[in-house]
Amino acid sequence: MIVFACAVGSLGDVNPVITLGSALQQRGHRVFVLTTGDAESKVRESGLHAHVVLSQQEWDAWRSLPRESEPELESLKAWVHVALPAVAETIRFIWHEFVPGDSIGLAPAMLGAGFPFFREKFRMPLIEIQYAPRVEHEAGAFDQMFGDVLNRIRKSMQLPPMQDGWRRWLLTPDRTLGFYPEWFLGASGVERISDVTPMHYLFDPQDDSRALPRELIDFLDRGTAPLVTTFGTFALNESALYANAIEACVSIGERLVVLTRYPEQLPSPLPAGCLVVPYVSLKQLFPHAAAVIHHGGAGTIAQAFRAGVPQIICPLAFDQFVNADRVVALGCGTRIERADFQVDLIKRVVANTVADAHMAQAAKVVAGRIDDDATPRVCELIERYARELGVTA
Repeated sequence: MIVFACAVGSLGDVNPVITLGSALQQRGHRVFVLTTGDAESKVRESGLHAHVVLSQQEWDAWRSLPRESEPELESLKAWVHVALPAVAETIRFIWHEFVPGDSIGLAPAMLGAGFPFFREKFRMPLIEIQYAPRVEHEAGAFDQMFGDVLNRIRKSMQLPPMQDGWRRWLLTPDRTLGFYPEWFLGASGVERISDVTPMHYLFDPQDDSRALPRELIDFLDRGTAPLVTTFGTFALNESALYANAIEACVSIGERLVVLTRYPEQLPSPLPAGCLVVPYVSLKQLFPHAAAVIHHGGAGTIAQAFRAGVPQIICPLAFDQFVNADRVVALGCGTRIERADFQVDLIKRVVANTVADAHMAQAAKVVAGRIDDDATPRVCELIERYARELGVTA
């Protein structure tokens, strides 16, 4: 079977696809990962074929933009700067390698926007991958803004025009898989709005085994368990969030590890008791943390659950808001709105979090529910779906 897998996004989006793609390849399938220039080397290092559908320049331009205050505007911005520019190259590459009856697509609903066109034109089955439970949005504005652009793509592929229903069309795959467990989906009591089969988190064995740098090991050994803060692997313009987290922690005597690939956005010099490091293995680091302050990305939440540590979440965009709500509902953390993420409030929340025995216990209970090896089950389900959809698997 030929598998076309979309890995466009942060490392929290890319890592599960690498894990799944590597496992499918080991089971004898041909796997092509459609990704960004930013993640290309990581995909190739895993032994998978990487094809860039969004250049490094396009990716850098997107992540350098300031955050929108409204979550829906941030999603629309991602659609304009990430999803749409990748459509043409996605279709072109799949067409080059596609074998009818032996090919299947794995892609998130919006960022993998080229896949639905190919599905309709060439009848290639499409399995949507969800990193977090989906929340419904009003489709009218989306249809009005992008209908003409998408119809031009349809015309270029000799597909009939559509008048409306674009968002619904993009969100209608053949099957939907959740890269999260059933208990996370149901945590907040929100009714599911898609026919999703939740599986579990998929962890990258290569990342899991990555040793911590000596500087970080020495820092962890020198004192009490620190807090860890990160606002994501592509957070480039979050200097205020980092500065407030640093000031709040240091002012109440807490040590802090700051994870960012862009240290230029941090205060300089850093105060004593703080250490900044680039991307490291969260599996190796988080068990040493007193708590994690972060943005609510699916990958960060999964690793915090896995380590059994409390979480303080300031959601910024996309699925991070529903992720934060579910962490709170499970008793494992606290949510702070971006507008409220100020030093005095952070100080109180940090102090309460590290002293909260009930939250610490809830985090340990959830850690006991984590399955470190769900990948084989996901592969088996994909192969079953492929057979049901007429693909040789």
